[in-house]
Amino acid sequence: MLAAAVVAVEDEHSGQLPYAFVRTAPGSALTADELRTWAKGAMATYKVPLVEIVPELPLTPTGKIRKTELCARASRARPAP
Repeated sequence: MLAAAVVAVEDEHSGQLPYAFVRTAPGSALTADELRTWAKGAMATYKVPLVEIVPELPLTPTGKIRKTELCARASRARPAP
């Protein structure tokens, strides 16, 4: 894994769920399911994120992750109730 960012998405049952965007190394075979399986064994249930593998994370000109852009993308992937 090269980089990751986690944002919250609305959930009708728990209020919010973590949604992780993960950038892996080129050629990596790591999958979202493998990351969730690891997280289920290492984290409290409510902390286990939904995972999306991405080729790049959106960055500002100064190199910071654009979390507002990721929030919008996560909301589209998992619409609010």
